[in-house]
Amino acid sequence: MAEPQVAKARKKLAREQAAAEYAAKIDRATKDLTAILNDETSWTLEEKETRLATIKEWNLQDENVSELIDQVEDKLSRERAEANRMAEKKDYEKKKKPARREKQRNMVASRVSF
Repeated sequence: MAEPQVAKARKKLAREQAAAEYAAKIDRATKDLTAILNDETSWTLEEKETRLATIKEWNLQDENVSELIDQVEDKLSRERAEANRMAEKKDYEKKKKPARREKQRNMVASRVSF
């Protein structure tokens, strides 16, 4: 007779542990997503994107977490667009510099030839 009670107790303990782990994930996700939204981390854009992907993989069924995920996705999308724009600008400037130097050399050479 004691065995069914032990099995019930183990199942109850397993359910409680699973619920605690789930609650901890919701808490961790909420804290991390809020920190990303409020720029309270020193994470790079790639680290933020990785963290968001991890949280999404958890597939948490929580309204607050879902709303935060949407907000963070929007924020990171804007940050990624800005990072790409800055990279393009830097690349453009890099390509533009040698052309500017060449133009200056030509101007100097034309002055010297007089």
